[in-house]
Amino acid sequence: MTFFSIIVPTYNRAHMIRRTLDSVLNQSFKDFELIVVDDGSTDNTEEIVASYNSPQILYFKKENEERGIARNFGLEKAQGRYVNFFDSDDVMYPHHLEKAFENLEALSSPKVLCFPFDYLDSEGKLTGTKTGFDGDITTKVLESNFIHLNGAFIARDILDSDLKFCEDRKFTVSEDWYFFVRISMKHSILGIQESTSGYYIHEGSTMSSISSEEYQVAYGYFESLFSEQAYRNPKAVRKVKSEFYSMTALALALENKPMQAIRFLVNSFFQEPETIFRKRTLGVIKNLFYAERRG
Repeated sequence: MTFFSIIVPTYNRAHMIRRTLDSVLNQSFKDFELIVVDDGSTDNTEEIVASYNSPQILYFKKENEERGIARNFGLEKAQGRYVNFFDSDDVMYPHHLEKAFENLEALSSPKVLCFPFDYLDSEGKLTGTKTGFDGDITTKVLESNFIHLNGAFIARDILDSDLKFCEDRKFTVSEDWYFFVRISMKHSILGIQESTSGYYIHEGSTMSSISSEEYQVAYGYFESLFSEQAYRNPKAVRKVKSEFYSMTALALALENKPMQAIRFLVNSFFQEPETIFRKRTLGVIKNLFYAERRG
C-alpha cells in the first residue's frame, strides 16, 4: 500500500500549478501518489500536468462541480494509508512528507495529525506562521478555524460516507473547518508545532472575495451542529458565533452596508467581548469610517 495520497483539486490554475507539483515531486520521502483532480479547467492545466510524465501523478479531469466534490472524487481514487489534501496554489517544503511519516510512526499511527503552515506573500516571502498545534488539539478545533488542509494527514480508513467534504456549492467558506469539526466529534486530532508547508496569499485566493451571504450560509452549517455532544460546551458555541458574526461584519462593511455591519459586530462582542481587540474589528471600523467619508 502507498503510504501517502496527495490530493490536489484544481481549476484554471495552469499559471501556478507547476510550483505546487514541483514541491510535491521534490519530497525527500518518496512513498506517495499525487492525484490531480482537474475540476473542469478551460485553460491548459492538462497539458502542464502531462508534461511531467511522472508515474506518481494520476490525473483526472471532470466537469466543474466545485472544490468539495473534487476533493471527494480524489478521495475515491486514493490508495494511500494517509491522505493529504493540497491546494493548487500552495507548496510543501521538501521535508513535509518525511516529517509526517516520522511523527505518525512515533505517535503509533494516530487517525489525524496536523502541522502548522506558513503564510507567504505572492513572491513566496514569509509573512507569518500559524500557531497552536501542540499536542491534542481536538477541543481547539471546536472553537477556532486554525487548521489548513495542507498540513493535515488523515487516515484513509476514517473518511467514509459520513466523513467527507460537504458538496453544497453555496458552502464556500470555512468548509474545511466544518470538515475538521465533524472529524473531531469522532476522533482525536494531534498537532505538531513545526511548519512544513506554505499558504500563498494572492489576488485570486478564495479568502480575498467572500461575501456576507457566503458567511451566513457557512454559519448555518455550524449552527446545525450545536446540538451535538461536542458542542454542549457553551464557551465553544460562543466562540464560533463570535467568529462568524465578526467575519460577516467585515464582509458587510466592505459591501458598504454599515448598519448591518454594526449589528453583526455588536453581536460578536456580545458573544465574546475580547473580539474587540482583534485585527478584524479594526478592519470593520476602518471600512465603516471610509464608507462614511465617501458617503
